[in-house]
This record gives sequence, C-alpha cells and structure tokens, in this order.
Amino acid sequence: MHFLILGGTGFIGKVAVQEAMAQGHRVTMFNRGTKSIPEGANAITGDRLDARGLADVLGLAAYNGTAFDAVIDTWQDEPSAVGKAVDALRGYIGHYTYISTISVYDLPLDRDPSQLYTEEAPLYDVNKPNAKDSVYQFNKRAGEIAAEEAAAGAVPILLARPGIILGPHEWKANGARLPYWLNRMHRGGPTLAPGRPDDLMLQYIDVRDLVNFVIGAAEKRLAGAYNLVSEPGRTTMRQLLETCNEVTGGRAELKWKEPGEIMKVVTDPGKELPLWLPPDAPGRVYVYGCDASKARDQGLRCRGCEETVRDTWDWVGSQFYVV
Repeated sequence: MHFLILGGTGFIGKVAVQEAMAQGHRVTMFNRGTKSIPEGANAITGDRLDARGLADVLGLAAYNGTAFDAVIDTWQDEPSAVGKAVDALRGYIGHYTYISTISVYDLPLDRDPSQLYTEEAPLYDVNKPNAKDSVYQFNKRAGEIAAEEAAAGAVPILLARPGIILGPHEWKANGARLPYWLNRMHRGGPTLAPGRPDDLMLQYIDVRDLVNFVIGAAEKRLAGAYNLVSEPGRTTMRQLLETCNEVTGGRAELKWKEPGEIMKVVTDPGKELPLWLPPDAPGRVYVYGCDASKARDQGLRCRGCEETVRDTWDWVGSQFYVV
C-alpha cells in the first residue's frame, strides 16, 4: 500500500512512518519540512493550512499517475484543517484515518470506572456554550465531525481513539510519562511510589500497537470509531514501576504512600506523578475505564508492559535523554 502521512515527524507520525515502511509499504510524508525525513520515505514540503500545500500533494499524485491507498492524520489543532484535507484528497485515496482520542467522550465525572464505556458512550458537544474552553477535547471531536462530513460517504473514515500512549519516541509530545519514571528509577535511592501498590489498574497503548492497528485497519478499509487501549487490569502501577526499576538497574527503593498523604503535597497528580490518579480524580473515569473489545475483535494486539518499558528505556538512552 501507499500511505500518505500528514506530518510524520512527531510521536505517532514518526512511528507510523517507521512501522509502515518496516511492513513493506510505500510512505509519502507531507509536512513543513522542518525535520529530517527517514531514509526510504518520500516527502512533500508544504503547509496544510495553505490550500497550495494540499495542491502540491495532488499534483504529485497526478504526476505519478497514482493515488494514495490510505492517509494517516494526527492533527490536533484547528478542526477545519481536517475537513479540508479530506475534501481535497478524497478523490485520490482509498481510506482515511484520523487519530483522535478517548477524550472525545462526555462522561459523568462520578461514573464508576469499573463500568467500562464503549464507542456508544455520549460524545462531547462541540456546540454547547463554552465548548472551546476544553481545547483538546473540542479540537479532536470537531476534527472527527469535520472528517466524516467532508468524506460524505465517498471514502471510509477511521476514527482511532487511543487512551494514554506510551513507547519509544515519547518525550515532549505528551509529557514524557514513561521517560519520567525511567529516569527517576535510574537515579536510584528512596523513590515515591504513589498510592497502594495494586489499587490502580492502568490502561494505555504502546504507540507501535496503535500504529499497527491503524495500518491493518487501512488494509481492511475499516470505518467508524475504535477505542484503542489495553485490557483493564492487565498492568498495575506496581508492575509498571517495578519494571522501570528493573530495566534501569534496580537502584531505586520504592516507597508507597497512601493517596491521602500524596494529595496533601501534590496539586496536579497526572503531571507531577505521571500515569497516577487518585481514586476520586475526575479524569480517572476516562483514562482507566475504557472498553476496546471492538478493536480487539478487529485485530488489536497490545504487547506486554516489560517490552514497552524496556524498548522505551533503550530509546531514551539512544537519544541521550538519560538524566
């Protein structure tokens, strides 16, 4: 297949380029040309917010006498840009994936996280007063709407809704959650471990598993929304932190503290202690209560915690991000 990847130099896009080429697919990247291009990939330089940029993409397709089999779009800013891309490209493509997020759901904050939500859960209302106050949530849901409206049934649109994304190349893109813990364990000594060891069942997806699902979905021309996270309870906070400690040399001594003690000194647990949320945190219902069985039925496979942690540590070291 010939993939057109809009962007391709950030966290998800970069891995999409790598995985697609590793599977023998052709890859063309469209971006502003500010970063290096992987060997073997084609590149078109332009700005998607400028109509001339998309015209260059179409010009290449016409020049080569070929269309693109599939598009992968990771855009998270102005939603209309998604619709414009679909509208411009739909006659030249066979499938379009928009990387969205589970944050597009509109769940009651007092909802029981043990009751998993599916793709049928209520969605964020982009037309309500002050809808744009939640910028990320608004942009992603409005981007979904723009993509489907622009496609007008002419091309299948896959709405990929991942939860927390971990794995190699995770750095500044989304707060460097796993690199934070890996570096902390590497420094060694007494280390704060939040909560009770086994009370937090994590849900996340390795970026490579996310991308591999998207590639497979393009091959099958899947359309519609798919939640993309690991099964609930597959990994606990204890397992994650102990694995981080093990792969970095085992120099840290984990000191588990009750949520109440931690919240006396922590104001933003998700940022100060990445991946951890206290039991009563409003966001916990979104992050750790998602049902991805629909995607698993279509081939989603999530690798184990140790592989994600070990490979991320190898990548952190290769980039000189060990601190």
